[in-house]
Amino acid sequence: MDKYISEEDTKNVGFDVSSEFGELQAIIGLMEAKESRSSLIEGIGVGGSILSFPQMYKNRIYFGCCDKNIYCVNLDGKEVWRFSTQGVVLSAALIYNDIIYMGSYDNVFYAINLDGELVWKFATNGKIIIKAAIHKNHIYFGSSDHNFYKLDLSGKLIWKFTTGERVVGEPVFHGNCVLFPSGDGNFYAVDTKTGREVWRFTTGGYTTAFPAFIMDNKVFFGSADKHLYALNLDGNLAWKFKCGDTVYPAGVYKNMAFAASRDNNLYAINIKTGKMVWVFKTKDVVATHVIPFKDKLYFGSWDKNLYCLNLKGEMAWKFSTTGFVASTPIIHDSVIYFGAWDCNLYAVDLKGKLVWKFPTSLSYQSSITPAESRKTISIEIKIQDETEGEREKYKSEGGGSYELNLAQYGAMDKGYLGRKKKGYKEG
Repeated sequence: MDKYISEEDTKNVGFDVSSEFGELQAIIGLMEAKESRSSLIEGIGVGGSILSFPQMYKNRIYFGCCDKNIYCVNLDGKEVWRFSTQGVVLSAALIYNDIIYMGSYDNVFYAINLDGELVWKFATNGKIIIKAAIHKNHIYFGSSDHNFYKLDLSGKLIWKFTTGERVVGEPVFHGNCVLFPSGDGNFYAVDTKTGREVWRFTTGGYTTAFPAFIMDNKVFFGSADKHLYALNLDGNLAWKFKCGDTVYPAGVYKNMAFAASRDNNLYAINIKTGKMVWVFKTKDVVATHVIPFKDKLYFGSWDKNLYCLNLKGEMAWKFSTTGFVASTPIIHDSVIYFGAWDCNLYAVDLKGKLVWKFPTSLSYQSSITPAESRKTISIEIKIQDETEGEREKYKSEGGGSYELNLAQYGAMDKGYLGRKKKGYKEG
């Protein structure tokens, strides 16, 4: 399709269709996911939004973006290179021996060198969403095709372990076991050598771990059944803590386990007893890790803020963006780096002041369509001075009517391109 909507068209509408509708559909999608209690991690549309956790390596920042690119950026916020995939990139980078390993919505797991050049790729049958892990010179990661994979460093398959649903959690290791969650409601321990199951623990909903955390001889992970779980490393329950909605394990620090939740709260829980120490309420979903640094805690919320708390759960400051903050921050040389749904990577100092921000290639925000619950919401846009011939040409090119179906907006990756509006032709 050569034309979707021109810069002149957006003037007639009265607002920037590309940016406003991306944010609107993201809000609708998030509300729908909350109502249906469904997963949204596989329903992120193309746009400039960043969910990928930035990673630091040799004074450069690496992150994925919903514009289908993997970026390398200098510490001054200048782009070094970008590597294009064929799908949204939510995965964080695993970097080992100067090779960057990342997955994409295009079902492919990539190995890229530090110059942004492809070394090898490995195809699965599902979206690869969460960061891989390295253990004894082997790579482990999950896919939406229900499998958990072990590769060698050349990209050769060693084994795969099949679960009952998508595997979108980051693995952790203990002894000869790799531990990871699955959408089938189980948390698995699998032998790293044989790929055979050692044990599983069953919850009442899909399990979450981005990654799980190990401390005090326990492993901590979350579930859509509203609990943070603490298991002994033999797979037996030590305790569980109930929140108000789906729980994401957010880290451990100084005898506290942190639970981020869709109920808008961050909980601090005593590791030994499973009792709440404190709770901090935001205005929307909390789904990032908590990053401790010099006895302060840093995390993001879908209320568009990055928060800094003291160890008592009291707010020191917050930094406001114009999009959800679902990207876990990193801290390097007293600067905090994180991505936001508003299509920017931010650098903020430890007092909450902006240092710089880096815009991704697309200015419109990504849509959200929860996988388990798809509802059609349509908005009719009246375009002034559009000829009948142009309407028919639009329809003949596959555009349908001028009615914008928000539930399908995430698939419209060739149009509504924000910074590439006027005269845009796919190249």
